[in-house]
Amino acid sequence: MGRIYALDYGRARIGLAQTDKSQIIASPTGTVKAGKTLLDSVMAVLAEIKLEECDCFVIGLPLHMSGEESEMSQEVRKFASILEEKSEKKVHFFDERMSSLEVERTMKSDSVSRKNRAKVKDTLSATLILQSYLESRY
Repeated sequence: MGRIYALDYGRARIGLAQTDKSQIIASPTGTVKAGKTLLDSVMAVLAEIKLEECDCFVIGLPLHMSGEESEMSQEVRKFASILEEKSEKKVHFFDERMSSLEVERTMKSDSVSRKNRAKVKDTLSATLILQSYLESRY
């Protein structure tokens, strides 16, 4: 069994998280600077992970609160399509509507400074998306 990698896609940064090899625990992995094109961003992500250990990907899908697709969700779908093609790994989508807000709220309650929150928000959001995905499988 390989690892599952999660991505919190953004136009500036892409947060990364991964599971252990048993696919039980999600851990933050870091962030990748987004490229000028979607292909550049995909290649930056693939350069950061161990593709031979990868089972599949989970990407947070940013929907409107109503559940409707947004402009950003369409961009995420295009990114995912390129990622699936280049990696030859399955990509799953997971509703991320509240992930960034939940991460922000938790860090504020833990008195994390605004500067430090900005540094880790993307990777923690990816971790929350991944852990939620793992829990939804059972």
